[in-house]
Amino acid sequence: MIKKIQKKTEELEVFWLRLSWACNNSCIFCLDYENQQEAKEKIVPLARLKNQIKKIINKDNKKLVLSGGEPTLHPDLAEIISFAKRQGIKRVQLITNGRMFYNSSFLKKIILAGIDEITISFHSHQSEIYEKLTGIKGSYSQALKGLQNIITANKVSPKKIIINIDIVVNKLNLSSLKETIEFFIRKGIYEFDLLFVMPFGRAALRAEELFFDYYDNWNKIKQVLDLSKDPRLHIWLNRFDPAYLEGYEYLIQDPKKLMDEINGRRGLFLQAAKGKNFNLPCQSQTSCQRCYVWDFCQAFSQLIKDKSQIADKNLPQVSLDDFLANPKAFLSKYRDKTIMFILPKFNPLNNLDLKKLKKITLPKSWILENIPYCLVCPNKNKIIFSDFGCFKNKKWQLNDLGRYYIDNLFFVKPLKCRFCVFSGKCKGININYLKNLGFGILRPVKK
Repeated sequence: MIKKIQKKTEELEVFWLRLSWACNNSCIFCLDYENQQEAKEKIVPLARLKNQIKKIINKDNKKLVLSGGEPTLHPDLAEIISFAKRQGIKRVQLITNGRMFYNSSFLKKIILAGIDEITISFHSHQSEIYEKLTGIKGSYSQALKGLQNIITANKVSPKKIIINIDIVVNKLNLSSLKETIEFFIRKGIYEFDLLFVMPFGRAALRAEELFFDYYDNWNKIKQVLDLSKDPRLHIWLNRFDPAYLEGYEYLIQDPKKLMDEINGRRGLFLQAAKGKNFNLPCQSQTSCQRCYVWDFCQAFSQLIKDKSQIADKNLPQVSLDDFLANPKAFLSKYRDKTIMFILPKFNPLNNLDLKKLKKITLPKSWILENIPYCLVCPNKNKIIFSDFGCFKNKKWQLNDLGRYYIDNLFFVKPLKCRFCVFSGKCKGININYLKNLGFGILRPVKK
């Protein structure tokens, strides 16, 4: 088990509520650009928002996240917050660029309404870089003043607001990212969400300006990741490639958050599934290679095209956790038979010691599923990796597919696996095993 840095966070189910399609910034990486342009209404009516809040069940276990566009442009923002709190919502969070809070009287209304958490998207502490990213002259001074007003108000308010910073990490701000985080630490802020830029919206139009190569910039990235070792800090990574996070497994994004990305494209997936060929409107060679959801899209495409690769599902199955509990019994029973030897869905209570497999000679007739080559080398078994084959003849729902993908098909292998003799055949290991057990369980097989 890898050593993990524990972050004290309250586990609340998140409910997102968009308040507007309008924004007072024009960020060059804006993922929401097309939606904002095509929206028939810029501000969502108050009555509709209240109805949506009323429909939330188990409100005392919910965090309501108010987003946009820019939610502070909604004329009834204070009433929306107040209404949510009166309805019993445990925590209300606002995601904003912070510019409207330069007006201290406006901020006071939001605080009195009962806001619990404010996340400010602040992508650089340097005004030149910040305004190049936001596309608006003067936006830096307003945002900085707004942030300072929140900090000042928090010092005298009996109810302390959680303040955190969102940073969309890109080529323009990467070189100074460590200094940016340290700038906010000096202001007393210790919570940061680092989001890897997504290749859609405006970012697709300015890809060369925004995207960077992980490998070529590893030293800059490592400097930032090392800040997470400060026990005061809460740092979360979003959409960062987990293959590069060996030694920082505790920072790997919760795999369940992939469902946000999948559901955010729900209409696109359903539209593509109705066509003769699986083609998302966002699909392009350049964008897909940089997209965090690309592997899911490929698996989904395979399901739609009905090209399942697994043909051995009718064989008797032996689960790895059962096997390791009593290997001698299973070897005696199945030694001369052909069976499916499977890595089960990750369960933290099982506490599987996968390294034990290396010490056991498995019968060559056994077919292994979802088990990396290095865990069973030098055994000469056939190894396969799961796909959506089990859904081939079933009526599927996108949420079911997403959860199945995360539990069974979301494979990752670290950079060191490039030097393994099985690199071209092996997909690595499921993300849940990797996040909890660490990259150390995988060892490249040399010639």
